[in-house]
Amino acid sequence: MGVVRNFIDIVGITPENELPNNYKGQIIQLTNSENIFVPESKKIDTIFQIIVNSEIKSNRIISAPFGKICVIDGKKKYKIFYSSIGERGKIEISEIVTPFNVAINMPHEDIMIENIKVYLADAYFDKIDERTIYSYCLFIIDIYYNKIIDSKKVDLNNYNTLNTFNYPRINISKGNYSTNQLSIEVAFMSDDEI
Repeated sequence: MGVVRNFIDIVGITPENELPNNYKGQIIQLTNSENIFVPESKKIDTIFQIIVNSEIKSNRIISAPFGKICVIDGKKKYKIFYSSIGERGKIEISEIVTPFNVAINMPHEDIMIENIKVYLADAYFDKIDERTIYSYCLFIIDIYYNKIIDSKKVDLNNYNTLNTFNYPRINISKGNYSTNQLSIEVAFMSDDEI
């Protein structure tokens, strides 16, 4: 049994204690919502369970004028268990595969990707009509690089005058902002690692 949301048992959500918390590269959050359609011959009455799996099919590096971009292609696999209208006591199973893509800016020209892992952090499903299911998935994509990236947290509330610090392709202004608590997570490589 997985996590129950909207009276649907969702299997495949990664427990919070298994999500990445110390990264050796970059962590991307990918939110994906779509409508899933079951075959015409079947009509959904009640959804009991949905098993969600994801996999990376490929990735490629594109050189752009402002740096390198990594494009990641993957698949989401849904296995849906439901009762069909007019079919008492019978469980229908539909397996549906949909693609997903995400593009990320590489933090430095010399970095290469060693590994990519995908975690399903959250999911929600809702029956729209007898053939359509609304699907929301929050994926965390953990990208490992061949060089370690340092992470520093910058608290912008401590600065009353406008300052700027520069790093290759990073120009972040620090200043007095109108929000109560504002901080930015900045990740970059140290000069000796380049």
